Amino acid sequence: MKIVAYAVDEGVKMLLEERSQDAVKIDILNYAFGKLENGILSVEGLENVRDLPRLRKMNPNIKIVLSVGGWGAGGFSEIAMSHTSRRRFIKSVLDILERYGFDGLDVDWEYPGSSIAGITSSPEDKENFTNLMKELREALQGKLLSFAAGVEDLCIENIELAEVQKYVDFVHLMTYDMKSSFTKVTGHHTNLYPAEGDETKQSVAVAAEKFLEREVSKEKIFIGAAFYGRVWRGVNGDNNGLFQKAETYGSETISYRELKSKYIEKQGFKKFWDDSAKAPYLFDGNTFISYDDACSVKEKMLFAERMKLGGVIFWEYSLDDGELLNTLYETLRIERKEKGR
Repeated sequence: MKIVAYAVDEGVKMLLEERSQDAVKIDILNYAFGKLENGILSVEGLENVRDLPRLRKMNPNIKIVLSVGGWGAGGFSEIAMSHTSRRRFIKSVLDILERYGFDGLDVDWEYPGSSIAGITSSPEDKENFTNLMKELREALQGKLLSFAAGVEDLCIENIELAEVQKYVDFVHLMTYDMKSSFTKVTGHHTNLYPAEGDETKQSVAVAAEKFLEREVSKEKIFIGAAFYGRVWRGVNGDNNGLFQKAETYGSETISYRELKSKYIEKQGFKKFWDDSAKAPYLFDGNTFISYDDACSVKEKMLFAERMKLGGVIFWEYSLDDGELLNTLYETLRIERKEKGR
């Protein structure tokens, strides 16, 4: 069981300058994001990339992985298209990992075979993604290799999961934003179990089961926690705002830090707990906010332990005030102690 933290530049800076004590609570740090520029990997814009040795002094056991891509980041379909373009990209990967001392690569292609994020896609992406991960595995040898996976059926069906999982160490399930900017109906965006009254049945548990059914090894599966909330406004007041029509899409986000300081049991917002989903939410009679809190991330870690999964990932370190990471860490520490590990 491991804790994998995604961190953008601001998050890495926080670890380096303000919260060095958190470094020992993270097993793998995914530094986000490297970019694809003209078919090769670039870390331009990652201002703290030369300071990774300082993180290793804080936690000699930490693994630091470069995550490439993210929402709206294009170029993947093009680099995966041929052996020549894949080989050129992989050479740039090896150069970057060696230059800055990264322990591996995390591929965040959102998503093969889909243009939902406004990027180029191709019907051949499905097979080409397999080829890309296979060739990366061969080139990276002992280094870590993972990828971030969408959990919607369309995303799952566009990946040859049973084959791809052979070449990677971890599969990071993006079990957040399951309700988001594509719907004007409120709901939990990162719930552990299907919520009573939610016809979609979307949840972390359901997503994990879909990947297990497609022969992904359970120890490679990491479930996702969200260190931010999603917001709907102009919400019908029935059922305390849950599963109600809204005037806005759930595209607005608020960090957990800000939720704690300004929203939770403040400004007329009342906190509710949906025990069927193991998920909290806020409602003030007009605005609905779905998010993860200490109770829900603990439930996720315990679920991962019961299911013997690889662990938990979260997006994103700088959005937390320390409480959520500490909850994951303490829950895992207690589980390890009880099992004598």
